[in-house]
Amino acid sequence: MSTIDQKFLTDICSDERILTKNNPCVKENLFLEHVCSADSNVNKNELFTEELNSLEDIRSARSILNKGESYAEILSSLDKNYKSLIDSWISEQEDLKKKLKLTESKNFLSNLKYVAGVDLSFPSDKNDLIHASASIVVLSYPDLKTVYKKTEIVHLTSIYIPQFLAFREFDSVKKLFSELNNTHPQYFPDLVLVDGNGLLHPRKFGFACHLGVSMNIPSIGVAKKLFHVDDIINIDEFKNKKKLLKKKGELFELVGKDDFVYGCVLRSTSNSPNPIILSVGHNVLLTTAIEIVNHCCKFRIPEPVRLADQFSREYLRSHYAKHIENCNNYDELNKYFNEISLKVNEHC
Repeated sequence: MSTIDQKFLTDICSDERILTKNNPCVKENLFLEHVCSADSNVNKNELFTEELNSLEDIRSARSILNKGESYAEILSSLDKNYKSLIDSWISEQEDLKKKLKLTESKNFLSNLKYVAGVDLSFPSDKNDLIHASASIVVLSYPDLKTVYKKTEIVHLTSIYIPQFLAFREFDSVKKLFSELNNTHPQYFPDLVLVDGNGLLHPRKFGFACHLGVSMNIPSIGVAKKLFHVDDIINIDEFKNKKKLLKKKGELFELVGKDDFVYGCVLRSTSNSPNPIILSVGHNVLLTTAIEIVNHCCKFRIPEPVRLADQFSREYLRSHYAKHIENCNNYDELNKYFNEISLKVNEHC
């Protein structure tokens, strides 16, 4: 283990906030602080190694979260503005879901030329809940050569709320797609990979579904952690099944009630024991999604998403300080975001 990895683990294990908080949603947020502030040279996609087994409860925070009172429910009970907002978001999800397609066009895979990946990165300053760096990368398929990339500093309009990631990140991603279409329409992708979930969601409409339907583009959700819905699998079963995935391409499906297949757990590289969680978003079949994602993985995370993450982090490091020098219009909103986040964490 590298010195940086050792420091990363030491920081987590010595963080009394993590050790003393009982609620998993607080532990998850604190754990993510350490992940996001880890040295840039560390491969974030490989941080979840066997050395972190003692922190299994933190790693699986989202899965536990859905079994009790959710972050969104706590937030709604504390802030009437957010209650109204969350109610409207649920309504919007249900409306958009009516347009969701779980099929794919004829010869979709053979006609696939360009695959995009999108991702956002956030400042190391954990009190800054406004700024982020949004990135889109387009790769040719199947040779996976970068043909287009664009990254910019964006301003967020909500704190992160599990189940509602789209309402925090979609507007920024949509703007990147618009710029791509205006400047380089020849590289507009046939498919987009999202760092998040698709059907693997309490309402079967995660960020990948939201983006795909809203922009009428086939989409796939790729996550690093299991988001537990519909009693699809318990933690012990998940860990045991994960150990059976020995080689790149091996997988097991995530099946819920009424035999609904939410997605699958895929070992995407032989070099990492940690799989990825794959769920379709819009207008693509799971079998096709598995083939595409497996092909796109040189490392654990598929190249379109991995590169979008890499570029967004690099851009943030080089542009963030200069950007915030003259960015004072969001102080009140940022103050509100910090206050409401603190309230929710205190009630978790």
